[in-house]
Amino acid sequence: TLTINPTATVSAGVNATICEGSTHATLGVFGGGASSILWTTSGSGTFLDDTDPTTTYTPSAGDITAGSVTLTIDTDNPSGPCGAVSDAITLTINPPLSITGTTGGSRCGTGTVTLGATASAGTINWYAALPGGSSLGTGTSYTTPSISSTTIYYVDATDGGCTTSPRTSVTATVIDIPTITGTTPGSVCNSGTVALGATSSAGTINWYAASSGGSSLDTGTSYTTPSISVTTTYYVDATDGGCTTSARTSVTATVTPVTTAAAVSDQTLAACATTATLAGNTASDGTGAWSVFSGTATITDAASPTSGLTGLLVGNAAVLRWTITNGSCTSTDDVTITATTGPGCISYCTSTATNGSYEDRKIVV
Repeated sequence: TLTINPTATVSAGVNATICEGSTHATLGVFGGGASSILWTTSGSGTFLDDTDPTTTYTPSAGDITAGSVTLTIDTDNPSGPCGAVSDAITLTINPPLSITGTTGGSRCGTGTVTLGATASAGTINWYAALPGGSSLGTGTSYTTPSISSTTIYYVDATDGGCTTSPRTSVTATVIDIPTITGTTPGSVCNSGTVALGATSSAGTINWYAASSGGSSLDTGTSYTTPSISVTTTYYVDATDGGCTTSARTSVTATVTPVTTAAAVSDQTLAACATTATLAGNTASDGTGAWSVFSGTATITDAASPTSGLTGLLVGNAAVLRWTITNGSCTSTDDVTITATTGPGCISYCTSTATNGSYEDRKIVV
């Protein structure tokens, strides 16, 4: 009699790779003359059930350090002359992936921003959201589309089926470009310092002597010029977070020339005289005008530097003021005209009436 015994058959599956921290589901099968199997490992990990061909293997710390282990499946020894058989796979355990660094980016106003990231291994993937969504791109750098506000992007890394989790944020910062929201010009008469002012939407205001280039003269919402004798234009911009207004704004320090008034010397008239001729200087910058500052007198032509003067009271003095005006700038000078008394002169004196007004009293000398 010829007895033919079936041979035992077994398969451990295919080589596999897992990520550190994961377990491996075995894919063993057996048949033929084999009635049972037993899993063994070259490492020190554990099988959930080492007699189950489709069990779960949990790597140990030593397995993880080694980076791989061999998992062997052996059949029992069937009856008869056919012996046991075995098969094995290599289980590779990848070290944990990590995002090792990120580089945010910033820009002034709307536009694109370049971001960066590095990983311990594998491919870096860029996303618009913390969970879910499709990859926007891969690689160690990513250039955003044009953005007008600060936006957060996210990265992970994948390698051999392993993926970092959670994703790591990388910020694309958009800094609003500051604007000059207002200016306050200033002025001075003839020469001197001028106080100027400016306001901005944000940041620090810088003052310059030119519309472009040059060093800042000062910073702040106000600036006092050095002494100037001609109208001078200064310029301001604002800087915030490295962003500066695109163009400087002019602020004018106006110098208004005005001729210094000179009413010439005081006059003492001959006895009994009640008229005189004034002698103010001619205004090259501005317009002159005479006025009676005190006393009694009649000005013939207030706009003439050499106006006539009538109506003086003998025995009294009148103070005339010569004022030169150019815009908001004025210069004044006074001259005293004294009408003297003498034999036969009609002179006047004044006294205060009971109602507080003045009255003249004529006296013949």
